[in-house]
Amino acid sequence: MASEKSTKQLRRATYVKVKDLAPATKGHCLVVQVVSVQPATEKKRFDGSSFRIAEATIGDETGTVILSARNDQINLLQVGRPLVIRNANADVFNGFLRLNVTQWGKITPHPDGLESTPPQPEKVDTSNNISSVELVSCSNMGVRTKTVKRSAIQIIEKYYSRLNLDFDSNKRVCDEVAIIPSKRMRNKIAGYITHLMKRIQRGPVRGISLKLQEEERERRLDFVPEVSAINVDTIEVDNDTKDLLAHLELNLPGIRSIQGRDH
Repeated sequence: MASEKSTKQLRRATYVKVKDLAPATKGHCLVVQVVSVQPATEKKRFDGSSFRIAEATIGDETGTVILSARNDQINLLQVGRPLVIRNANADVFNGFLRLNVTQWGKITPHPDGLESTPPQPEKVDTSNNISSVELVSCSNMGVRTKTVKRSAIQIIEKYYSRLNLDFDSNKRVCDEVAIIPSKRMRNKIAGYITHLMKRIQRGPVRGISLKLQEEERERRLDFVPEVSAINVDTIEVDNDTKDLLAHLELNLPGIRSIQGRDH
């Protein structure tokens, strides 16, 4: 019986958008456009060899991200040029997200001749630069109460304006701005953030900037609703009040008398 050779088929690449990039993740494929390119600089390795590195802002219709290109990759960076990026890593450098393409990945001009490659983005949303968001790194030494509290306070201090009293909303903010090793820790941090946000509504909370808390209280005191609760077309009053207004010659519009209720 002749043995049949089994050939391993290549898996079809799955492409993502810039807004889908999460910190400390790998294997991303994107079709982007070059927005800007910084001058290349030369760096030295520990063994004495050198390499060139340049940062470029790339993006699609969902946002932009900074790409750290090295050596021959730099030659492909031209403003306005569409690129196909395969197997890229979303790394964190000094607290900010950077896209890196190692020797296991590839950057090619678009189109690359493959039917599975999506079309180039028609426009680039430069208002959403995910590399400009400073990320909070949380410890991976287990879900300790001390770690949860410290991480929650750090996120509140940096991203107070994006947080509210809703647990699910705060959980999404944690996913966007923090590197958290597990969902369990993420939920603990989001829960403690929600707890602290409710306490801030009532009074000062120890460990959080007093200036931040005072600004929030002043904002609530100065808040003016867009539509007044008393600005209505019709005002209901009893007969005695209506007669009093007529006696005072106050011809107010929208006054309607109501029948007295039996008590």
